[in-house]
Formats: sequence, structure tokens, C-alpha cells
Amino acid sequence: MKRITLVILSVIFLAINASAQTIIDWSGELRLRSEIDGRNFDLDTRANTYTLSRARLGAMVKPAENIGLFLQIQDSRVFGSEPNTLANTANLDLHQGYLQVRGFLAEQIDLKAGRMELSYGNERLIGSVGWHNVGRSFDGGVIGLNFDNLSIDIMALNIREVHNYAPVATPGAVQAVDDTGHNLLGIYSKTKPGDNVDGDFYLLYEQDRFRVGPDGDRRLSRFTLGTWLRGSSAEFWWQTESAIQFGKTAGTDIRAFMFTGQLAFRPDNETVSQLAIGLDYLSGTAADEDDYRTFDPVYHTGHKFYGFMDYFINIPAQTFNRGLIDLYLQASFRFSETITLDAWLHNFWLQQKLADHTFAGTEIDLVSNWKYHDNLSFMIGWSVFQPGDVMKQIFQNDDLAHYGYISARVHF
Repeated sequence: MKRITLVILSVIFLAINASAQTIIDWSGELRLRSEIDGRNFDLDTRANTYTLSRARLGAMVKPAENIGLFLQIQDSRVFGSEPNTLANTANLDLHQGYLQVRGFLAEQIDLKAGRMELSYGNERLIGSVGWHNVGRSFDGGVIGLNFDNLSIDIMALNIREVHNYAPVATPGAVQAVDDTGHNLLGIYSKTKPGDNVDGDFYLLYEQDRFRVGPDGDRRLSRFTLGTWLRGSSAEFWWQTESAIQFGKTAGTDIRAFMFTGQLAFRPDNETVSQLAIGLDYLSGTAADEDDYRTFDPVYHTGHKFYGFMDYFINIPAQTFNRGLIDLYLQASFRFSETITLDAWLHNFWLQQKLADHTFAGTEIDLVSNWKYHDNLSFMIGWSVFQPGDVMKQIFQNDDLAHYGYISARVHF
């Protein structure tokens, strides 16, 4: 609580004492979402209900044209989760706090360091998970290189620090120990290989030394190499992303891959704005496989892709390392300038058998958005899931599952 108070006071101090040349851009958000959760495949039990809130307040302070300091605090909670609000000290956190320098050392070089949200491509590998009531931030730094037809981000992120910081230099406090932390390094580039084609190319390296395998091998040493291509014409839009993963996990070789593709038709129609078909294919590990073949999009925004009921957010754990195949249809409708409706039909399979079964089930998602004002919007969503043999086996129930929500978001 003390550090959040210091952040707030620091922002106020900066605002009061800023020079005439200093620019301060304030931003804020309050999102409320009520949910009804019947995702247990048992209609004989009552659905759980929750109301969540997320409040953010941020300030971008620019003492010079190319220098920025962004501070954002966040309070995230579930209504009623703290019976005694007088004792609350745990919900506030520094969601973002970073330094940004444009044209650092050279005109083509940008620098960003601190705690920050990161979102690359369509967020299949690295995303900020905006749907989540907290959202994802990273601690680290990013160097950006900008050229005419090419931009490159070089990132170094600290996922887990296990060493205790030593504020005072005593023999015991500063004794050297093995680094058993968790880091993510990467290069992400964007270019335009054709007139109507955009391309992203990336190489990520994740090193997790927090846990150790039976032979002393590092828990995880994994490379992800991939590309995201997309293009459009007057009536069609397409995208495809493919990636491979290789390295070691607990002494086992990693040999995994991902392929996704989507083709969308945008008719000249006032009501129907898009019709699309898509496929996501993430490899899995068979029960008798020696290598680790499960593709892990560990920092993705999975809610955007694998059904809004979130049965497949943690691909390795929720699929028992069997991977995932998602064949889906999508349609978008616009009823007015302010009201839209999106619909998805997903069919899910495991890429490898789980107790002789692969079909997980069928999910239907409906989401309607109402833009009441430029700064205020409402969302209503409803989803149902018809379980296949895989979900029946996992949940030990075979009824239709359902999940719904209504949310309001005001921002500035």
C-alpha cells in the first residue's frame, strides 16, 4: 500500500511542479463485469455468479518531446471478496511504470524500460490479456529499431527473480548463488513484403531455471521461431501464423509446432460485415512419445482465440499436453453505428488422443457491443458448450455448459 501511495503522490507532485513545457496526458478506466458461470457441465447444480471491477488511473508525463514517463495504478477485485473493507491493502498495484525515450542515441532507436504491457502481432504469443480482470504486465526493457519498411523490437524481460535483494552489504546478504530465475528474450520484427501483405517475424527464447530436472538439466530452455502474415483485397481478408518450438524441458527434447489460418469475406452489405472460417492447430504429445511435442503459447491472449468460455487458456495443462485443434466459423453483424453482434461456432479436438478420445466439443459464442458514448460502452455475451468425449471424461458430467456476462466500461 505504501508504494502505491508513493506512486499517487509522485504523479500529483509531477503534475503540480511540472514546467510550462511539460505535457501530462491523463488516462483512466473503470470496467464492471457481472458473470453467470455454469461451466461445470451439470445443469442440476446452480450457476455461480460474480461481479468484477477493474479501475485504472494513468499519467504520461513528457518533460521533453522525446522523453516520457508513464505511471499506471490499478485496483482489481471481486465484489464482496473482502467483508471488512477497512482492512484492505492488497488490491492496489503498479500495473505499469516505465520510461520511454524516442530517438535514443540515434534517430532510429527507441528505448522503453520498466513495467509495461506488451502486445505483439495478434497476441497469439505475447499479449496483454485485456479480458482478464488484472491483465498482464512485464518487467524489463525493449529497444526498438525503426527503418523505412522495417521495425525491430529487441526485448529482455525478467519473468521471475528468485534472489533476495540485499539493501545492505553484509557477508551473508551478498554471497553469490546460482541464478535460478526465469527470463524471456526475443526479437520481433514487422515489415511489408508485398503491396497488400504485411509480415511479422519473431524469435523468442525462454529460460526458466527455477525448477531442475532429475539429471540437473535446466527446467526450460525453449526457442520459438515464427511468422504472422496477413493481407486483404476489396472483399477478402486473410491471415496465417506458423511457429515451431525447440529446445529442452527437464532434459527432454522439445519438438512442437503451431499453424493457424483464417479467411474472411466482407460483403457489401449494411448488416453483415464479415463471414470467416478459420483453423488453429497446436501440436501435442502422445502418451507413448519420448519427446515433448506440445506447443505452448505461454504469454498469449488465449481468450481471443480458443472460445470465450476459457476451457483452453493454458494449452499444456488444460489439454493434458495433447495439443489442440480448433475449426471455427465466425460472423459479424452491424445493426447501427453503435450496436454490433459477433458470433462464433467452434469445434474442438485434442491433437493427440486422451484415453482413446480426441473430440472435446462444440462451443457457440455470442457477443453484442453497444457504444453508448465515445467514452462509455456496454457488452453482453452468452456462450454454450456441448461436451464431447474428452470434456465428459475430464469433468465427469455431460450436460450443456453455459456462461454469460454483461459489462460496462468507461474510459478517458
